[in-house]
Amino acid sequence: MYGQNIDRLNVYVQSGPSLLTSLIWYKQGNQGNQWMEGNITIKAAKPFMIILEGIRGYGYRGDIAVDDVELTEGSCGSQLTGVPTTFISVSKSADKAILGNNTFAFSCDYIIPLQAHLFAVELQRRRKDDSNFITIVTFQNQSNQINVTYQDTSLESRTEGIQPTTENNSTAGLEFRNIECSDKAEYKCKVYYSDGTNTSIENTTEVVVQASAQTMFSQKGRITYFPNTNITEGDEVVFTCEGDVGSEPEGHIAWFYYLDNDTTNAVDATSNASSTAPVYQENTCTYTRTSMLRLNMTEDINNVTVRCTAQQNVLNQSGDGYVQTNKIPVQLLYSPKIDLIANETYTEGQGTLTLRCTADSYPAPDYVWLLPDGSESLGSNLELTNLTVGSSGLYMCIAHNFFKGENHTTNTTTYVRVEKAPTPITEVITTTPSLIQTTSAKAYYTLKGAIHVVCTNYHWYITVEMDKIRHIYPTARASDIYLGENKCKGVQNGDLLIFQHDLSECLTSELLVNGIEVYNNELIYAEHDPVYLFIVLHYNWTVGVECDIRQNGTAIGRKTMSLSTAAHSKTGTSESSVSQVSCSFDSGLCNWTQDQTDTFDWTRQKGSAPSAYTGPVGDHSGAGYYVYIEASYPRVAGNKARLISPEISPNQQGQNCFTFWYNMYGSNMGRLNVYVQSGPSTSLLWHKKGNQGILWKEGIISIEAAKPFMIILEGIRGNGYAGDIAVDDIKLTEGSCEKQIIG
Repeated sequence: MYGQNIDRLNVYVQSGPSLLTSLIWYKQGNQGNQWMEGNITIKAAKPFMIILEGIRGYGYRGDIAVDDVELTEGSCGSQLTGVPTTFISVSKSADKAILGNNTFAFSCDYIIPLQAHLFAVELQRRRKDDSNFITIVTFQNQSNQINVTYQDTSLESRTEGIQPTTENNSTAGLEFRNIECSDKAEYKCKVYYSDGTNTSIENTTEVVVQASAQTMFSQKGRITYFPNTNITEGDEVVFTCEGDVGSEPEGHIAWFYYLDNDTTNAVDATSNASSTAPVYQENTCTYTRTSMLRLNMTEDINNVTVRCTAQQNVLNQSGDGYVQTNKIPVQLLYSPKIDLIANETYTEGQGTLTLRCTADSYPAPDYVWLLPDGSESLGSNLELTNLTVGSSGLYMCIAHNFFKGENHTTNTTTYVRVEKAPTPITEVITTTPSLIQTTSAKAYYTLKGAIHVVCTNYHWYITVEMDKIRHIYPTARASDIYLGENKCKGVQNGDLLIFQHDLSECLTSELLVNGIEVYNNELIYAEHDPVYLFIVLHYNWTVGVECDIRQNGTAIGRKTMSLSTAAHSKTGTSESSVSQVSCSFDSGLCNWTQDQTDTFDWTRQKGSAPSAYTGPVGDHSGAGYYVYIEASYPRVAGNKARLISPEISPNQQGQNCFTFWYNMYGSNMGRLNVYVQSGPSTSLLWHKKGNQGILWKEGIISIEAAKPFMIILEGIRGNGYAGDIAVDDIKLTEGSCEKQIIG
């Protein structure tokens, strides 16, 4: 044992049923550059093994060497080398005693002087609540005979004493055959002897009793959840789990859930749970915990299994033990799926006609019928009585339910055709028996009676009876009838041509009139060349269609053979020349008017806009006025301001050039739109959005029009006060624009 980093060389004897290990010799530190002899007398009544243990020190200069090992019968005949005159150590057969029918032992190895007399060895215990050590077993030396006495008689049936000898080098201890919770304690081994003076040596160790969570949790753990019946998608379910989580150290509770018995892909939900502090149970020497998990039940975890595990030594989805639920069904929410309803043909005077509407959904749907005259009827069945030819039309059933904060709506339509009862044949018999004159009533068809308009808050449902149309226009083709100037097509179903489009499609215009959202469009019949379909041979008719959505959410569709000026223009229907559109705003708004149905108005301004970091520093020419929208309070995002031009007559060329200057400077800039409205149709021709810089920029738009039209400037407020939009120097000239369209 030569070197400055030498640590220690130990010699142990291991013996007995629990393979107790006793230190019988050791040397520590640098012993010099020479071989030295160690000799040890080993006393053993049972089979034993010798263990040589070398412990490395804190550096590479710590080599320990052993050579020429020899074991002979009989004592060594000389004093032990390297062992102090007195020594005591306590060892254990394992780090922890395992609760139940398991063995465990602790022992003390001691050395007293050679000439000393052993009196006794006491094994003492101090539990958690004890203030002092209490003797539990005594090994008494009476006339060189060791007698054992159990002070704690409860230990006799499940332990066996490890008796020392009367020699100065011996071992005493206690071997357990069954471990109880009460065995958890601090133990002391105390050796009494006399070498001329009565004295003692002692040492202590702590015995920890470990209760495994594997058995305890699986047997006694439990899991509950609420609500536990009629769970609907979106419900929050609270799971509670409690049970033993073992001891020394105590475990914790972990949560997992999985689908289709696939535990390998279990989801760890522990981070969403909360657990109580561990509580020690004296009767089981384990700790118990309670944990709570909240799960939002969605479609993705329908029929989920939730597992609660004790995590002590095994850290996975099985843990040291687990309890789990059965599969938990979730009632999924879904919007209505409505059944189609067949079209009906009915003859006047037949009695009551019942239209039945059915839809599948959860929650169960409510039903509303929309009738051709704009009225409504609640319930899935619609009873129609006293039907006449005028009752013909499109009947719509709307099924809707409500979940996740939203209405979910679907619909289906059926066309009811009511026909006149057959007119009896009138026979006129003259004096000539062979002459019989037969007359019959002739049906009278109108364009209005062949078109039926229904709408909802989102859709057009327009039906054209082609057989009636062909009584007026015999060669009419369904492909020649379309909705809106961009020619949205209908779907033909027998003699019915059905247009089903969003209100936002087909260039439908939208205006707010006295709190009513008014959507307008045109149904157009234009005969096209059969070969070159893009060539229109003749416009036969245009029928205005309108959908009025009231504040209470009801929607009424109707035909408008002529448009209401209040809904579409504030300047009447007088036609103006292009010169009346041009305006520098230096003397007012010229012939432009503020829209009375928008959110707020455009403002005339000279110089810079009032708000900092937005708007122009002056008008386009530098000294006059301009108009702008003020984005400061009380304006909010999405507020709209509109300026409307007078109505302009189309020129012979059918082309006009509209130019203007705009300023859109600010970090919260919204949007500037330019529309052209002709009749019921409103078309977006130009727009800009976002910050366009501090300089004025020019917008140029070519307008092609064969009918009188108006121009609408619309400013939409952005998401903050720095969103002033300005317009100046508006001009309209005849003919096309020489420059390319900007924007």
